[in-house]
Amino acid sequence: MSQLQHLPNERRWSHLRIGIHTGPVISGVVGNRRITFDIWGDAVNTAWFMGAFGVAGRINVSETVAGHGHGLFELESRGPIEAKHERAHEMFFLNGLTKEYSRNGDGYLPNDHFFAEYNRIGGSRLAPDW
Repeated sequence: MSQLQHLPNERRWSHLRIGIHTGPVISGVVGNRRITFDIWGDAVNTAWFMGAFGVAGRINVSETVAGHGHGLFELESRGPIEAKHERAHEMFFLNGLTKEYSRNGDGYLPNDHFFAEYNRIGGSRLAPDW
C-alpha cells in the first residue's frame, strides 16, 4: 500500500485487486501474548484466489457469488481459471448494478427497487438511506 501513497486518492483504488466469495468459515483467537482473530476455511482460500487472480481495478467474484447476484448485477464471465493443485474456478467480473436496479442507470448507486429485492431475498434489515 505504501507504493500507492504517491498517487492521487481517486487513482489509488484502481490498483487494488478485489476478490469476493461466500461460504462457511471457522473463526478463532490465536496467540497467548499477542492475540489476533483469524478465519479459516475453503471460502477464505477461494476469496483469496479471486483477489490474487483478479485484475487491478476490477471486482472478481466466484461462481457462487455470481449465482446469488445474478439479475442484480452486470456480470462478465472470465471462464474457468486453473488453480494450482485444485479444480478450476469459474470467475466473473462484477461490472456494477443492472440498469433496472441502478438509481441513475450508471450501475453505481442502488435504487429503491434494488433494496426491495435485496430485503426480499434475505438481505440486511438495516439497509442504508441512500
